Amino acid sequence: MLREAGIETAIDVVSENSDRFNKIVTPSLKFTDYLILNEIEAGKVLEKKLRQNDGGIDFKDASEASEALFKMGVGKMVVIHFPEGAVATVKENNKIVRESVKSLKLPPGFIKGTVGAGDAFCAGSLSQIYKGESISNILKFGNGVAAASLSHPTASQGIKSIDQVKELISKFS
Repeated sequence: MLREAGIETAIDVVSENSDRFNKIVTPSLKFTDYLILNEIEAGKVLEKKLRQNDGGIDFKDASEASEALFKMGVGKMVVIHFPEGAVATVKENNKIVRESVKSLKLPPGFIKGTVGAGDAFCAGSLSQIYKGESISNILKFGNGVAAASLSHPTASQGIKSIDQVKELISKFS
């Protein structure tokens, strides 16, 4: 219904320990244009862990997971973010395209808190989607807003202006 009216939809979910992901998120994917979630949430939908036994993440596995979620019915883009970076899958010119970026290299002591970093990533990504930016720029800006968020212990007081986020990205890329 919304797509027919020209309205695009985006989903960001809350990490929780329940079986609701398959009951709520999975059936919603066919009505979703943009799915942005972290590796834990993506794993819950796919019923598999994305983190390796050593706690690290394999970008190739995460990228394949984003494609698997995309193929479950998402209309335009799937983004999976995690502390080490982010991956995305889109369809361009009838071809599946996957992209990944690593997180910014923040100096010791920069991170004051992690509350809200995922939401900040989502907001930054959606702002760039709205502007029609490239996949790479969407992921980089999402990382930049998330990094800004990490600079303060609260959920939102670390968020900076667009120019300050771009400066942060330039400084720590």
